[in-house]
Amino acid sequence: MLAPIDLGAVGEGFNATLSEIEPQIDSDQYFARVMQSGIDVVLAINFNSQTDATYNELPEPIVDIDSELADKITVQEMTGFTGNIKVLQDAALGNGSMNQTPDMDGIVRRVPLFTRFGDSILPTLSLEMIRVYNFLETYEVVTQSYADLEVIRAIRIGTGAGAFEIPTDGLAQVNVPYVGGSSQLDDRHFPYISATDVLQDNLSEEERKALENSLVLVGTSAPGLGDKRAMPLQQVYPGVKVHANMLNALLN
Repeated sequence: MLAPIDLGAVGEGFNATLSEIEPQIDSDQYFARVMQSGIDVVLAINFNSQTDATYNELPEPIVDIDSELADKITVQEMTGFTGNIKVLQDAALGNGSMNQTPDMDGIVRRVPLFTRFGDSILPTLSLEMIRVYNFLETYEVVTQSYADLEVIRAIRIGTGAGAFEIPTDGLAQVNVPYVGGSSQLDDRHFPYISATDVLQDNLSEEERKALENSLVLVGTSAPGLGDKRAMPLQQVYPGVKVHANMLNALLN
């Protein structure tokens, strides 16, 4: 709130006090420092094909393509996005799309592993988490020429003997291999741990062990945000768990 105000006329005492307490009251900077304190963080980006409005930052693309190839490659093009503010963007180790496009009947059966924005190709959240988890620098989009198009057929991750390919359809989509219905109440597939308990250091020993050396997705339970999807096995399903199922499949 004070940033756009000319504080020169307020007085030296006020400015000195502000400089002293600013690191404590700047919650964005505090959050960024926590992200850089030994925790590898991947942030989510929301893309939009219905508007050209853009908000905040997009990361530098990992996969470089020129504008001519961008027009030929068969991946869904987005025209708008909501990214992260710069101070958080600079602190993150990766960025992935959180988009999930349902089929015509409203069921989420498949997820695009890549999304295109202009000349940039950006991965989905689960794929980016796999890249960071494996200390990899890049991906390779595998295409096949067909007429004037470059049709995507797979995504290659890694190099040398450790490289592996993930087959996709021509739009870089894969079917989500769901392991079952929601485990929000019983933890039978993916354990749920309260973010409030984490922040207040109120975890059981079992929960602490579950978080050690783990890949963690931060979701929301706030009713107004409405992060609910319909999937083949359940009509009301947490959207964040679509990413959990994809992450599980990629790890396996």
